[in-house]
Amino acid sequence: MKRMLLVILAAIALVYWAYFGEPAHAQTRTAQQQLAFDIYKELVEINTVTATGETARAAGALAARLRAAGFSESDVQVFTPAPRKGNLVARLRGTGARRPILLLAHLDVVEARREDWSVDPFKLIEKDGYFYGRGTADDKFMAAAFVANLIRYVQEGTGRIETSSLRSTPMRRFSIVTPWGFNGC
Repeated sequence: MKRMLLVILAAIALVYWAYFGEPAHAQTRTAQQQLAFDIYKELVEINTVTATGETARAAGALAARLRAAGFSESDVQVFTPAPRKGNLVARLRGTGARRPILLLAHLDVVEARREDWSVDPFKLIEKDGYFYGRGTADDKFMAAAFVANLIRYVQEGTGRIETSSLRSTPMRRFSIVTPWGFNGC
């Protein structure tokens, strides 16, 4: 009984300290976390609204980061099927011992009218542990995470991924990679 009382008191003290103790402070990011954040910020701050935005610019920014990390020109390609519309296809080559995987994210966002937002929709804002900006909760984060991890795999020289392909699309559509090739739908 005495032990149970001590456990309860300790739990109450812990809850009290967590609630009324010092406020949480921003944690220092590792180099990999900072890289992912920087890519994420860059993507959010590029206007990629479907009708008027620049998905080609976003695809080019991701391609530049991959090339700077050591990806070859032939393994990083940006396709621009229409003005301002861009697709990125990047390939991290493996040994071929395992089946390839496909990483897929879209870069476009729906319209973001400034007057509908309490903050600038094309400025990444971190506040109270949350990120604000157009695309922050959608695929811009996923695209940033994919690129940051591909860069990490190259930097570490790791064989975690046998072969992977990153495909970004400017419009809401899906892509399929089969043993026979790529089929954009």
